[in-house]
Amino acid sequence: MMRSNTMLMLLLAVASMVHAQAKPQTLAHVFRLGNNLQRECSGFNSSSFTTHEDGTIDITAMYSGCFEYILGVSDDIQMGSKDVVCLPTGVIASSVVLVVTKYIDAHPEELHKSAVAIVRKALSSAFPCR
Repeated sequence: MMRSNTMLMLLLAVASMVHAQAKPQTLAHVFRLGNNLQRECSGFNSSSFTTHEDGTIDITAMYSGCFEYILGVSDDIQMGSKDVVCLPTGVIASSVVLVVTKYIDAHPEELHKSAVAIVRKALSSAFPCR
């Protein structure tokens, strides 16, 4: 019994060392690439949503994933480094999404990159900090 416990501990130690020496994740392990985001956002425009007087927005169901992903990345950027993207006071969510979808359409050469990197670049280009 003691011998089997020793062998098990040795195997676990070796496995953890192999795992620790594994290569860092490549872009292939990114959860969402620009190509995926482009498919989700394809055709998104100002008629894809309705903005109400109280500021609430109704989104066409077809684009809800696109809308929520871009806003989630934008929120994350805003919570992190304030010197990357500086959204002006009063900017509305739909404007942020439109900026990114227009950037995606204008830069198909970047669609192999991570969707996060594309959203970050689109927003930092449109809303740079000064």
